[in-house]
Amino acid sequence: MSTRRHQSGFALLLFMVVLIGFVTAGASKFLSSSVIQQNDQVRKKTQTALIKAKQALLSYAVDYRAEDKGPGGGPDGNVDLYRMGRLPCPDASAAGTEGNQDPGCGALGVNSAGYLPFKSIGLGKIEDGNGQCLWYIVSGDYKNSPSAE
Repeated sequence: MSTRRHQSGFALLLFMVVLIGFVTAGASKFLSSSVIQQNDQVRKKTQTALIKAKQALLSYAVDYRAEDKGPGGGPDGNVDLYRMGRLPCPDASAAGTEGNQDPGCGALGVNSAGYLPFKSIGLGKIEDGNGQCLWYIVSGDYKNSPSAE
């Protein structure tokens, strides 16, 4: 008779372990799906911000020649093709909240890093999915100050 009691107790213990396993699996599946949904929202917001920044930077680079002197765009009145494609310097302010490019961003030919100068490229404040300002790095060969020939 004592043998039956041990077997009944073991079966109950085994049942409880299996039940706890199912509950844990269900809870982790629920939690992981909500985390995945949240990560999807963050990813989509970041992707949208990057697309806006890319479009604004391309527009800035194409329109940069319009800032040249002379009635036709260049110093001699013709469009200055050497100045096309320049990109703004990064915003090196502490939190990137200023939004304006720095007047000079290092030596000629040296890359510069900082925050995206959203005001300089015609955007409002732009942030990634986590609410952080976008980082921005410009090649030393394409920055507008000092600009390479």
